[in-house]
Amino acid sequence: VRLGADLGRLDALQGNWPAAEARCRLLLSDPDPSVVQLGAVFEARLAGWRNDRAAMIAATAKFAPRIENAAHMLAFLKHTATTGTLDLAQWNHLEQLLTRPDRPRRMQVIGLQLMSEIAITLGRHELAIRALGKAADMGLIDVTWLDGCPLFAPFTGDLQWRAIRDEVALRASRVLAAFRSAAG
Repeated sequence: VRLGADLGRLDALQGNWPAAEARCRLLLSDPDPSVVQLGAVFEARLAGWRNDRAAMIAATAKFAPRIENAAHMLAFLKHTATTGTLDLAQWNHLEQLLTRPDRPRRMQVIGLQLMSEIAITLGRHELAIRALGKAADMGLIDVTWLDGCPLFAPFTGDLQWRAIRDEVALRASRVLAAFRSAAG
């Protein structure tokens, strides 16, 4: 099941939206509620990657009551969409919730990845760079996401983004080399 979501994510990152959407539909139609929840998370990300705020909010509402901090993220998105302005204090609070030291490091990194995506959809590129920088400082290795996510296309010439991307790519290549070395 998780593999279907991962393959769908890769499909989307390679620009194969029909395949990504098909995988998403399979997850959303599964009889297991936990699989449907995974599908809703995937659906929200796909909507965000297409810069479709309304669809992103609708998909997030499907899983927000059951996932830690998702309700805070949904409230933030709805407030920003309704008012047309980003409340920086609310943004900072959300960041603090997602990066609490008691949360597993990987979940903190994922939270910052999501915040960077949200910041871009809200037109706040400086906040996206800030979130990406923090994610990189915490060990982000997802260079495939940085290279393939359509939200980052306008950033490829940005020197800050490029430095973060290069740092992540170097870390990812070292992880891959270590894995290959261990595999023999």
